[in-house]
Amino acid sequence: MVVLPPGPGGPARPRLFPGRGWRNPRSIQKSHRPRFGDGGPRRLPRRSRRDLPVVDVPARRPTFEGNTPVCDRRTPRENRGRFPGAARPRSRGLARPGHGVPRVARTHGRAAVRPRDRSVRRDGRLPRRSFRRGRRAPPPGAGVLHAERSRSFALLGPGCDSCHRRLGPHHRRGRGVVAVVDSGVELTHPDLSANLWTNPGEIPTNGLDDDANGFVDDVRGWNFAYDNDDPTDDNGHGTHVAGTVSSTADNSEGGAGVAFDAQIMALKGLDFFGDGSFQSLANAILYAVDNGADVINASWGGEGSESTLSSAVAYAISHGVVFVAAAGNGDPLTGLPINVANFTPASLPGVIAVGATDITDTRASFSNFGTKLAVTAPGVDVRSTWLGGSYLEESGTSMASPHVAGLAALVLSYWPTYTVAQVKNVLTSSVDDLGAPGFDIFYGFGRVNAQSLAATIVDITSPTAPTNVLAVPLAADRARVRWTASTDDHGVAGYHLWRDGVFVATVTATSHDDPGLSPATLYGYTVSAFDFKAHESPTAAASVQTPDATPAGFGASALPFPNPARAGQDPTLRLWLPYMDRLEISIYDSAGGLVHRARLSGEPTGFVNGAPYHDYLWTEEKAAGVYRLVALGQKDGASSRVTARFTVIR
Repeated sequence: MVVLPPGPGGPARPRLFPGRGWRNPRSIQKSHRPRFGDGGPRRLPRRSRRDLPVVDVPARRPTFEGNTPVCDRRTPRENRGRFPGAARPRSRGLARPGHGVPRVARTHGRAAVRPRDRSVRRDGRLPRRSFRRGRRAPPPGAGVLHAERSRSFALLGPGCDSCHRRLGPHHRRGRGVVAVVDSGVELTHPDLSANLWTNPGEIPTNGLDDDANGFVDDVRGWNFAYDNDDPTDDNGHGTHVAGTVSSTADNSEGGAGVAFDAQIMALKGLDFFGDGSFQSLANAILYAVDNGADVINASWGGEGSESTLSSAVAYAISHGVVFVAAAGNGDPLTGLPINVANFTPASLPGVIAVGATDITDTRASFSNFGTKLAVTAPGVDVRSTWLGGSYLEESGTSMASPHVAGLAALVLSYWPTYTVAQVKNVLTSSVDDLGAPGFDIFYGFGRVNAQSLAATIVDITSPTAPTNVLAVPLAADRARVRWTASTDDHGVAGYHLWRDGVFVATVTATSHDDPGLSPATLYGYTVSAFDFKAHESPTAAASVQTPDATPAGFGASALPFPNPARAGQDPTLRLWLPYMDRLEISIYDSAGGLVHRARLSGEPTGFVNGAPYHDYLWTEEKAAGVYRLVALGQKDGASSRVTARFTVIR
């Protein structure tokens, strides 16, 4: 797993120059290509070298906690023998070419895995009882394994299928792009190939950066582990994650992903051994954001913090990308869970940290805990896509995280304008509460529930009718209709307005000016609200009588009355002006000092023989003396100014 040396995070988009990678002391890396530093800095894609401050990344080994690197995805048994001072087991550690690589054979809907060395473990999962041993199918409604007809590999039995039905045919597939930043994706897998993201601006194999994003021929994503255009998975972990998110439905292959028509953006940040540098992973995150990902899944992490990776995650969230991360599988040496607050990127602000549960809705023994944990999801014996076009059951918070990433894609398919905070809120508010009531450190808010999620996000109610509808004349040929805003549980999208039964306009504000009317005519208006799913509210009505036409020779003027006014009286300041977009009055004393200022609505108070006027009642206590009134109005970019003098006596 990635090594994350301690360091502060930062909100800015980081400048990601290559530093020096690291090699675990006893890991098998004979054929591993050096990533950074050994032969001098390697050229990074052009986009990552511009417009950003330089982050100096020192060349150094990973930070160790005892004999265990702070970021490693292997199990306790795998870690023994890979680090100084640890006892070496009989296991060869990770599979390498010719040494303990499992043979995977296709059977009827299930992969039969026959490892040559039964002590070999997959990178990042718990030790298995036996790869030869068959497993009992989970009972309906509770399990992690689903057939194609259940439409989801691993989400609570019929819950996901019910969610898809309730979301409706236009939203149930989970549109959008989910970036799987991992060990890559098997691009030819029959259950994944149809759902792989393709860069629309890139022409394959022409050796050019057609879309000028800094990456040449990045048609199917990018390999940040080896800096090339082939994100093919050579480890298996990323392919398993991608299948949970978006395996194709209704193709007679395996199962279906949670968001089975979302596009998978394949970004390889981990190498053949499941190792990676924080530079490669941060670069992959930036690529995902800049190339249109809606959700990023990170089924990896490590203890500590690192500023470059933190900045990349902050960049993603600030650009509205939902970031879902595995909460972690505990300390890699002891196997005991640790606090998510010490695990990156799951602990970073805005990230949805996901723990794991088993088939009985019990927290997995390896799943990390803490106040940073958001939700849990199935993460034990999860069956998903694997290398060679096969399928495999695996366990870990890595398997839980893509369930939530798929659900986030479903939410965004129904509410594409939702913010990161809104997506996280609906995910955490639609869970099944497990453990202690309410939020707790072992289950977060609870285990995600697709059926409850659908009930939460699906809008089946109409907005309330607008209230306080009022229509007022602005001129002989114009009226203004205004009202108090409606309410809706998922927000009001706008309003429809009719005049005498004829549709006039669709507006998002709570008022509308209706021009082209006839003088001295009565008009009736009705208005209704609608929400984002086109549910219409009841209508509300108002009427207005337009005045006579404005008389010829009408001129702007001001006339305060009574004038003079006594000290105990409140004079009315009448302005003979047409309707205005903006109208402001100022009152000055005899010495030129400003004593009062007010802004009027611009709507005429009334009409006299077609002539519009605006009245303002000056109610403040005032001293005796001579005052000057100045009124300034604006309409369609033109200004009107009128002045008058009036007197206040004792």
